Amino acid sequence: MKLESDMKEDNKSLLPQFVETKKKKLNREEKFFNSRINTIKELKEKIGKANEALEEFQRLGQKELAPVAQKIHNEKVKFLKILDKSYDLKYFRKKEKEKIAYLILEEIEEIGLEDEFFDELENKYRVLLYGESKAEEIDEEDEDEDEDNDFNHHNQKDMFNEFFKFLSGEEEHDKKQSNRKKTANQIKAEEKKQAEEKRLSKTTRTLYTELVKVLHPDKEPDEDKRLQKTEIMKKVTEAYKNDDYFELMRLQIEYLEGVGGKDIKDVSKDTLKQYNKILLEQKKALELEWSMLTNPFSPFGIMIENCVKNISYLHYKIKTDKSQMNSLQKKLANNNKLFEQDKKNLREYLKSVELDDDDDDEFGGFLDDFFGNL
Repeated sequence: MKLESDMKEDNKSLLPQFVETKKKKLNREEKFFNSRINTIKELKEKIGKANEALEEFQRLGQKELAPVAQKIHNEKVKFLKILDKSYDLKYFRKKEKEKIAYLILEEIEEIGLEDEFFDELENKYRVLLYGESKAEEIDEEDEDEDEDNDFNHHNQKDMFNEFFKFLSGEEEHDKKQSNRKKTANQIKAEEKKQAEEKRLSKTTRTLYTELVKVLHPDKEPDEDKRLQKTEIMKKVTEAYKNDDYFELMRLQIEYLEGVGGKDIKDVSKDTLKQYNKILLEQKKALELEWSMLTNPFSPFGIMIENCVKNISYLHYKIKTDKSQMNSLQKKLANNNKLFEQDKKNLREYLKSVELDDDDDDEFGGFLDDFFGNL
């Protein structure tokens, strides 16, 4: 048995593989096995780097970006208070006040935080802008939308799966299928699938049991080796709980003797098929996890992909983001100062805002454009 202190090979050399020779060419199942093992290894490495990058980004973000983000938030709140105060001034005309009310609602939506101050302000200007009946109707629509988007009881993977099903139409298909009476063929297919899953689970359990028999620390009289085995068993147990068959196989090769080493020679056809099915499911699960992490529409998708290629990109991004955020905070502070100094500056800004009753998103980005052009 090889313990951690005895291991000199890296993880790549410990991967189980079928080796092709001049006398023996690899068959289809053996090639699938090698390919899936290598793909799983690569995906696990990339996902590991991605999670490390996210943790580091969170750490640096709290230290470098969070203080600046708070200053930006404070300036936006200050801008809302300036708009709120300006609405009551006789200086501004009816049309300008309408624009002020609309801007306040747009800014509150952009900030996106639940707060008593924001709630009171939102209710006030919804009534002023739309009237009480219309404001109540909008509130009801917002509540319905919040309920529809409330996925807090799901994890990220569940959200992705539900969204994917919605886009592909699988969700409705699943509902219809569940409401229909199952045919004899459908019942037979389900029973076959359950039997197959049971066989795959049994294969994983067998491998786990083999490792436990040899590596369980309670059977080790030597204190140092017992401590080493305790740490190894943590890895084995974690892999088993996570259905990580790849890791169980790697641990088997790393720590057990007499299992054929990394070059696989004698495996029955049926056993190899079982191995391949387990590895295929694990490969699909890892591919899905990777696609979620690097989704270009997620907040960190592009950053993660770049960080996996080169971790120095993370520090570049933090530095760039901090610089941009500092610039934005200074612009917001300067503009608020201008609006407070002379209400003519706010009137001048309001001229650039065009109301369009047919387009609910007309004001999206107006404030950013204004601040960006000052």
